[in-house]
Amino acid sequence: MKASNILPGDNRNAIRLIWKRPVYILSPVKRPAQAINVSSSGILITTLDDHLFHMGEDISISIPHAITKITTTVTGKIVRITHHDGWLQLAVDLYA
Repeated sequence: MKASNILPGDNRNAIRLIWKRPVYILSPVKRPAQAINVSSSGILITTLDDHLFHMGEDISISIPHAITKITTTVTGKIVRITHHDGWLQLAVDLYA
């Protein structure tokens, strides 16, 4: 595990893997996004900031396969929102 995955006060319980690739948000609004990292229980994505996302809200994300045209759809709950200048990060706990 990298030292950057263990931070004081970090209450995350799974190792994060850097995983930068395009994804697509299907709901609550449709829009392109970018995956930043994943773990066994969640995904961190970034997208444009327009204040349409809310803590605790359900979200569906389409993840295209890197080689084929197959996509996987995952659903989860938004557990953290970090606003930046014109964009935001959404931390999503995925449902089993």
